[in-house]
Amino acid sequence: DHTIHVSSDESRCVIRYESRGGDKSEYLQRMARQLDPSTKKEKAKFIINNNGSLSELKQKVLRIVPELLS
Repeated sequence: DHTIHVSSDESRCVIRYESRGGDKSEYLQRMARQLDPSTKKEKAKFIINNNGSLSELKQKVLRIVPELLS
């Protein structure tokens, strides 16, 4: 089994959340109920930084697929 942590800068996460109809206070409430990002990173075998485009994210995912399948 593998654990993958996908992270983005918090400001980018807020912008993305708001673009989907949420508001910042709602986002912050949701995040307060989650594990701390540093804890998630410690537990993950793979860490993907998602501060770029969807295309960049797809490329990063494709780079780890061979190891996930082995």
